[in-house]
Amino acid sequence: MSEKVYARITEQIIEKLEQGTVPWRKPWKSGPEGLPMNLVSRKRYRGINVFLLALQPFNSNYWLSYKQATLQRIEREIEEAIDFAEKSPHPDPSEIMEDIYAPLN
Repeated sequence: MSEKVYARITEQIIEKLEQGTVPWRKPWKSGPEGLPMNLVSRKRYRGINVFLLALQPFNSNYWLSYKQATLQRIEREIEEAIDFAEKSPHPDPSEIMEDIYAPLN
């Protein structure tokens, strides 16, 4: 790891200690089911990632990568668009043609 990474991790630890939080005390359940895991792949995080995730101000032990979160958002938006299209009344094609050609008459 680069010096910048070590410095940033050290800063985060010091910030938490100054706030009265002991960052190595997990806010989630103990045991294998309580370790931080990826929400999509269900793989548990390992090594320094467990500690870094414990520094975050969230109680959930489920995490996503930025790419996974973006894909989840896009999938949700597509589903919403499909639902909207299915629930919307479909106009009669002849009505659309009348609207298009009405100014020509």
